[in-house]
Amino acid sequence: MTIEEYIKRYYPRGFYPDGEPLPGRREEFNRRNSVYLVNGIKPDVVFIGDSIIDWWEIQPYFSDLGKVVNRGIGGEMTYQLVERFKQDAIDLQPKAIVVLEGINDFYPFFADKNNRPNPEETEEIIKKTVNNHETFMRTSKDAGIEHIVCSILPIGCLDERNGAIIEMNGRIKALTEKYGCYYADLYGGLVEDDGLRLKQVHFGDELHPHVIGYNIMAERLMPILKKILKKLEG
Repeated sequence: MTIEEYIKRYYPRGFYPDGEPLPGRREEFNRRNSVYLVNGIKPDVVFIGDSIIDWWEIQPYFSDLGKVVNRGIGGEMTYQLVERFKQDAIDLQPKAIVVLEGINDFYPFFADKNNRPNPEETEEIIKKTVNNHETFMRTSKDAGIEHIVCSILPIGCLDERNGAIIEMNGRIKALTEKYGCYYADLYGGLVEDDGLRLKQVHFGDELHPHVIGYNIMAERLMPILKKILKKLEG
């Protein structure tokens, strides 16, 4: 792809369509993605998701696998990832895509501590999140790219989300079997003995893992990625 073709495709309204760069991290990722697409470089693995991916310094963990790319965005919900999944993952034509996203889909209810979802609302959140993950899997499969979905991580407090996370993960895992994708059980390595709460592997926010948490995540994810890349090499 030439730079002219890239500009025409990803900047259809020009560089500053409203007098400003593209919103959020769209401008940043457009510029980063151009390095791969214009130079004809295909990454080996793209990591994509919310802040848990965004804040993960992936190079020290996965650089032995080849070219690894981080396209996480903090605060993102799954419907927003649906909108950019092709541009920030599929279009880069990696060998594999790792997705970790879903907990922020509860944010509209938990931004206000006095507002909690009822059972019907909780089920609706679960359905939408799982449906969006199905879209990611189907899109990767159609593109011929190996897809690894990571379980949604446990949280450190006890509320309506604990059981919902377990239910989401069960449904997502079932979909990986349907689409021939891979499921990385990160939840199992990070959950307390009660099966609900996040271990003390965070900086106090009860959500985002620190380095010890990331070490556990990498230990569980690495064998899956090595298996995939070895299969593709053979």
